[in-house]
Amino acid sequence: MVDTAATPAPPASDAPGGAPPAGAAARRTPNVKRSAIVGALVGFTVATTGVGVSLLLDGMDAVQAFGVGTFVGVWGGLGFGVMMGATIPLARDPG
Repeated sequence: MVDTAATPAPPASDAPGGAPPAGAAARRTPNVKRSAIVGALVGFTVATTGVGVSLLLDGMDAVQAFGVGTFVGVWGGLGFGVMMGATIPLARDPG
């Protein structure tokens, strides 16, 4: 029969021996997926608003200005936002 009172308690963390990870294992990697999604949303919003408002101020009809702004936001803003959102956290990572 096994004596359960003499069995040691499990380690405090998932690391062997209960010690927290040290060095390179302790560093958090940048969350590229989250940054790319935020960049896409920001890029779409900035491109759509910038183009739409500038065309509206230039005298274009509001519906047409919104349509052209949305077109530029989808094809230009999303791509640029994803590209910048995904690369900036990686560039800031010291590892």
